[in-house]
Amino acid sequence: MVVRVRLAWLLKACALICFATGVWILSAGLRWAGAFLIQQGPFSHWQIWIACGVFAQLTAFRLNRTKPSLATLKT
Repeated sequence: MVVRVRLAWLLKACALICFATGVWILSAGLRWAGAFLIQQGPFSHWQIWIACGVFAQLTAFRLNRTKPSLATLKT
């Protein structure tokens, strides 16, 4: 159970980084910020970063909502 909570916490931090990177790429495309480090490839698109952030956040939410089984409660 402790591992699940720590993994959820780590995924929330990763989601925040993905969202920040997606906003940076989007604002760089609108010329509100400096150029992004990755200029070509799939990771140069803001949609990929936002989707990764959503996936990480939903996974962390799911890990936090999972109830412990009886076997973990007995130990």
